[in-house]
Amino acid sequence: MSGFTKLWESIIHSTIWREEMHVKIVWITMLAMADARGCVSASVPGLADAARVSLDQCLDALARLSAPDPYSRTKDFEGRRIEEVDGGWHLLNHEKYRAMRMREERKVQVREAVRRHRRKKKEEVGVITDVIKSNGSKPSKPLLSQAEAEAEAEAEEEEEKRKRGRNKFAPPTLEDVRAYLAEKKYTIDPEKFHAYYESNGWMVGKNRMKDWHAACLTWQKTEKGYGRDQRSADPLQAEYEAHGSHPRWPNYYADVKAGRATPGSWAQWIEARQR
Repeated sequence: MSGFTKLWESIIHSTIWREEMHVKIVWITMLAMADARGCVSASVPGLADAARVSLDQCLDALARLSAPDPYSRTKDFEGRRIEEVDGGWHLLNHEKYRAMRMREERKVQVREAVRRHRRKKKEEVGVITDVIKSNGSKPSKPLLSQAEAEAEAEAEEEEEKRKRGRNKFAPPTLEDVRAYLAEKKYTIDPEKFHAYYESNGWMVGKNRMKDWHAACLTWQKTEKGYGRDQRSADPLQAEYEAHGSHPRWPNYYADVKAGRATPGSWAQWIEARQR
């Protein structure tokens, strides 16, 4: 599989750049080999061959990349960069950097689309001017002004569409939530917040969520984690906090959403199925 891997300039300021050469080579090789999910499919000898390092050097690099790094700028996973999975390894921060790359690519695409649009409208104004001149008359300023105004209006309309698209709600990743909570110094649990809204389709009551940042603030204000005050108002959330890890929780949640069970009836529901 061929593809493109963005190598962030910040890598030269990271602790990985202080590692020995074979560690850096193995890490960059893994970045190049990773699929869209951040998985590197290879055996240790296969990875060593791809990186052009010895087997011992590859094993040493994998051990260092899997170990905690107290000086890493990213504190997620204690600074670990990889974890072993079935068939290879998973790059732990791949999702975070892929989201950053996609945001950068979208910015470039929008800028290019606006540039093409404005160039096209400028060419259209030039054609109008040439046609008028070929008829032996001077360009009509009102006509040209109208064409220019229409071009500007269309450019503004395209920009407004871009803004509306940007403002359209997109569910955040867990990494997005973690980063935002850390930035705001909120104390709520990012995993609990993300899992709760993932489980209900990012709904607030009967409406689609519009701003997850505002939802974070609401959780923070409500006992710093959707706690005591919210439990009285939302029995399903209280049950999720207490029993969300239970293997039969998804079945109970589905019954509540389908109207076959009432929020707050977890104890009776589970008891009935254990008889």
